[in-house]
Amino acid sequence: KVSDIKNRVDIGNNSNADLFISIHLNKYPPSEIYRGWQTFYQPSNEDSKNLASLIQENLNKNIEKCTELNLLLREKLSKYDVVINSNEYSVPQIFNFSIIKMKGNEFVKEISKYGIYLSSTSACSSSLNYSIVLGEITNGNRDISTTSVRVSISHLTTKNDIMRFIDIFDKIYNKNN
Repeated sequence: KVSDIKNRVDIGNNSNADLFISIHLNKYPPSEIYRGWQTFYQPSNEDSKNLASLIQENLNKNIEKCTELNLLLREKLSKYDVVINSNEYSVPQIFNFSIIKMKGNEFVKEISKYGIYLSSTSACSSSLNYSIVLGEITNGNRDISTTSVRVSISHLTTKNDIMRFIDIFDKIYNKNN
């Protein structure tokens, strides 16, 4: 990590750019001191400093909002027979859970009929089955990994969106259980 930061500083100091901004997401969880987003800029450039400040402020608001919505989703889904695969160190914009009695891709197909589009595949590669990625996280528990669904939360997501998702989830869940 230190070499990554040093490389960013070198690029910023040695570039002839009018503006230099570098955004870094610190690894969750090990450090409580350096956790979350950091926005680096050229201290000698007032425009870089101002832009970095605006970016940092907006990233912080985004994380705060997504964290609140993630917690709401976690609370509402805890009433069902699901396994929540995302832990407290996961980025708040991604919420992953498994419906024990339904394959993830079947749920994704059902909920898409209501105009809600989720994923049961990896965000890293469309050709990579998400169950393979989750297999490592879930210690190879195939039931959990093949029933996994990923929900993306953004700055555009609202509390009403989450509640609508829960209402539709409830319909599909009760129909299939």
